[in-house]
Amino acid sequence: MKKYLQMMLFVIVLGLVASGILVGANEITKDYIAKNAEYAWKHSILEHHEIPHTQLDFSEVFDESFTVQTEFYEDGNTLTLYTNKVNNRISFRFFGNGLWDVIEGVITLEPDFNTVVAITVTKQAETPGLGGVVAEPEYLSNYVGKQFGDTGLKAVKNGATTNQEVDAITGATGTTNAFIGLLNTNFRKYYNTFSGEDILAPLKKAILSQHTIEYNDDNYNSVFYTHFEVVNKNNLTLYVNKTTNYKSYAFTTEGFRGPIEAVITLKEDFVTIHKITVLSQSEGQGAIIQNNPTFFDGYVGKKFKPVIIVTTDPNNENEVLDGFSTATQTKTKFINGMNDTYQIYYTTFQGGNQ
Repeated sequence: MKKYLQMMLFVIVLGLVASGILVGANEITKDYIAKNAEYAWKHSILEHHEIPHTQLDFSEVFDESFTVQTEFYEDGNTLTLYTNKVNNRISFRFFGNGLWDVIEGVITLEPDFNTVVAITVTKQAETPGLGGVVAEPEYLSNYVGKQFGDTGLKAVKNGATTNQEVDAITGATGTTNAFIGLLNTNFRKYYNTFSGEDILAPLKKAILSQHTIEYNDDNYNSVFYTHFEVVNKNNLTLYVNKTTNYKSYAFTTEGFRGPIEAVITLKEDFVTIHKITVLSQSEGQGAIIQNNPTFFDGYVGKKFKPVIIVTTDPNNENEVLDGFSTATQTKTKFINGMNDTYQIYYTTFQGGNQ
């Protein structure tokens, strides 16, 4: 019995000593770990701006080099923008869901708040040799000079030909779509918050494009209100083309990993789909709904009778081909949200149930 008690006492003492060592080690190293994490992203931004620094003076150099603006975004998160005091280039940190885990990094833009100067990924857990390529400088160099424009960056498989297109990672389309999707989402938040531009500009430009109305960045607002009547009812807004009587409205659905913001245009019957455009999302694999410009081509001409149905064998006028691949939850949530929103708009503006 005495030996048993001695053994128990030894185990308890050993456990306390081990716990004390671990707690002490954590206290000793936590500041060092935090400093390394700070260095990772600040070093990357300083590199983007070609500002000399060392691991000893990076923090002081950073503070001296940038003007810092901080704002609260509508989702409750804090957004911080870093503006180079000399050349007015801007940088910010981004994060979002990749295919397998969160991807974090920093991006730097020209003073036009549109053109990419550099991107660095500071954290990712994608498949090595496939999606993990998203963090490699050689791949990220493809983004230099690209522009977000009105509709965001887009992934293509057969060679980028425009300023908004970026080549997809071979064998890792899901990671590519997720990465470009989170870049677009983060960009839109920062642009809407800090650019001083019309927060409805992306919506207005998307609607103009859906109606095939020419515009540019200088005249889009006047062109929009020349061609559309704005109808408000029960806190809903409908944009009616004064010539064709086509109707457009913005809607937000729940996605697999966050909200999906989109705009839809219906023909004059308020039943037939003319165009659908996704403005922002954070869906990972399901990001294809924004990044592939042709994704919703199959929805054109389909009718809410009374809802749109996604199927592998569409035969009826309310059925569309399932192009969501493995993004099943994105598909379900987006389609359900689109159908539910349509019923609300139809009831509100047409005076009855569809």
